[in-house]
Amino acid sequence: MNGRNSHLMSGFLVCCLIAFTGSLCIAQPLALEQSRQGLEAMKEGDAESAADFFRQGLEVDRGNPVLQGNLVAALLMTGESFLQQGRFDEAAEVLDELDDLGMDEPRVLWLQGRVMFQQRDFESAEVALQELVALQPDNAGAWEGLAAVFDGLGRYDEAIASLQKAL
Repeated sequence: MNGRNSHLMSGFLVCCLIAFTGSLCIAQPLALEQSRQGLEAMKEGDAESAADFFRQGLEVDRGNPVLQGNLVAALLMTGESFLQQGRFDEAAEVLDELDDLGMDEPRVLWLQGRVMFQQRDFESAEVALQELVALQPDNAGAWEGLAAVFDGLGRYDEAIASLQKAL
């Protein structure tokens, strides 16, 4: 590459860097504001709105681990709220979003098991709760949930064994 082309290439790279960092300079304050509003909504107990703010923040700052963690927390709160209100289909939608985010941690498995149980999808509830007790063998609530699932499936010996493990 001759001197002129090298100079043009350097100028092009500098322009790209300025454009990239400029977009970061714009994106970060927007994401920060969405995060602030989301945290405020969480503080007020409005997990649904908080999740919306965190989603908007992730649209401008994709992959931000803080925003993603906050979104997961808001979704878990929303799912719990829907479950307590008997809004099982909406709770299942929240679980789908958590699944899309790649979340299969114990809190998600616990929520999934409970939602599926309420929807009388005992097989799916069993899968989630079996995964949970594999991760947390001392989780008495998970064993009790599994006992209820086995009872719903008519597998009474397994229900009794699960209750014994809960003790």
